[in-house]
Amino acid sequence: SWSTVVARGRAKQTVPHMLSHRRNTGDSDRLEHVTIFETEDIHQKWLVQKAAAIIQNTLLPDTVIFEFQSKDFEHYTDAYKLLMDKIGPLAGNGARPISRFGSTTRQELIIEAKFAEASDNSKAVLEGFTHQGVVYKAVPANSNQEGSRLQVVSLSQLPPYLSNEELVDGLCKSLRYFGMVSRIRKITNRGFFEGDVSVTLDIS
Repeated sequence: SWSTVVARGRAKQTVPHMLSHRRNTGDSDRLEHVTIFETEDIHQKWLVQKAAAIIQNTLLPDTVIFEFQSKDFEHYTDAYKLLMDKIGPLAGNGARPISRFGSTTRQELIIEAKFAEASDNSKAVLEGFTHQGVVYKAVPANSNQEGSRLQVVSLSQLPPYLSNEELVDGLCKSLRYFGMVSRIRKITNRGFFEGDVSVTLDIS
C-alpha cells in the first residue's frame, strides 16, 4: 500500500517515486491522467513558479501573469493588444513575454504585465475576460514570491480497488510528512486504474 511506500521514503528522508514498468509488445498503452483532487490555488502556484523558472529570476512587483496559447496569435505582441482591449492600458505601454526567454520552444505564451490603473490589475485577476470562448484570468506575480515550491512525485503499486475518496484521504494523510498535497491524479491505462498516481506536493 502507499503507507508502506511512504514509510520507507520517510525513513530515508526521500520522496518515493514510481517504479519502472516493463511493457509487453503489441498495441501501445493509452495513459490518461485523471485529476481526483486539487487545491484552489494550484494553477496560480504553478504558473508563477513556471514563469520564475523560465527567466531564472524573481518576477517584477505589482505585475500580473497571463497564460495563453501561442497558436492563438499571429504575433505574440497581438496578446498585448488583446489585454489593452479587454482590460485597459498597459503601464509604460509595454509588457514582458516570459515564455520567449530561454532556448526552449513553448506552446504556451506567458506574459507579465502591469496595467496603468491599479483597478485594472485587480480586474484582470478577479474578473478576467473571454477570448475565443475561453475565460482568461491573471495571477498576481508576487503571490508566490515567498517561495511556494511545487514538486510532482509518482507512486506505484497502490491498491487498484480503492475509491477516489479513499485514495485522496490516504495520500493526503501519508504524504503530509513531505509537504501539503496540492493535486492528485490517477494514471489510467485504456481506462483502467493499475495503482499508479501522480501527486503534486507543496514542499515550501
